[in-house]
Amino acid sequence: MSPLYSDPSYWLLGGTVALVLLVISSYRSYRRSLQLVHGTPGIRSLISLIQPAIFVIPAGKIPFTNFWGTPGPSYWARRKYEAFNDAEQDIISAVSADFSSPMYFIADADVAQEIMANRHRFVKPVELYDVLNLFGHNVLGTEGEQWRVHRKIAAPSFTEVTIYQSNAAPSLMNISYRVITVSYMRRLLSPWTVSSKSGDLEIRLISITSLKLRLPLL
Repeated sequence: MSPLYSDPSYWLLGGTVALVLLVISSYRSYRRSLQLVHGTPGIRSLISLIQPAIFVIPAGKIPFTNFWGTPGPSYWARRKYEAFNDAEQDIISAVSADFSSPMYFIADADVAQEIMANRHRFVKPVELYDVLNLFGHNVLGTEGEQWRVHRKIAAPSFTEVTIYQSNAAPSLMNISYRVITVSYMRRLLSPWTVSSKSGDLEIRLISITSLKLRLPLL
């Protein structure tokens, strides 16, 4: 081995240069992402919400800043609507320094409906759903013509007749779907709910009059 390669100072210098180049590249990527969101306020972090690292690195902000090291996997469960309150608007951005693409988060029913209804303008980032294609392509992990094929197969099991109406011909899948959906939605909405005097479930919503959203099969 060359004496140069065996010198610890050589590796220390090389590592320092690599680290400096990484920091510079990361900063430039972060600045480009900020330009792409046109100043929309929101979540700023070193590690994006979509990176697997958020499951192993403790969530928290960098001391003396509003910059997150990592928001953590339970960010939305902890903060709920607070992130939108902080920005004082219903559309916020998420920009990170780990070379991930910037994202928008929506808390406006009309905007969400516009996005869902215009698949050609708002294309699903299928690369984020690769893990769901483990056993083959499906309606969640595809887009375009391939998505239409899977949607045509799955759609009959997700109509209002087969899901909600008690006089529909029952099937094991539909019954299971109803039970599981109700169970998960109750758990999802529990932080926003309170018990009323009548014992019914009440949901605290920001704007009940704006809830006209009907989600298509993703």
